[in-house]
Amino acid sequence: MQLTLTFTNNIEAREMSSAGELDVMVNSQQRMIDTIQILQEAGRLPVIGRRPSKLRSARKKYMIQPEQTYDQANIYYGDILEIIW
Repeated sequence: MQLTLTFTNNIEAREMSSAGELDVMVNSQQRMIDTIQILQEAGRLPVIGRRPSKLRSARKKYMIQPEQTYDQANIYYGDILEIIW
């Protein structure tokens, strides 16, 4: 299933809006770390020499391991994920 999500980032990236947000469409079976890597390779997220340690769901207010898929982490359409470097 396709999901539309918003990633927020505490590190400035030129492709993100002034609020530091980036909307993306992803497959719910994809691992979150793979999405982040693809966005980094495309220049949409900064490459800072390390992988994110966690993600935080703004909707559920808890931390998520980036190695999980969106389905495994119970991430749904419209969720906002903060990248924690």
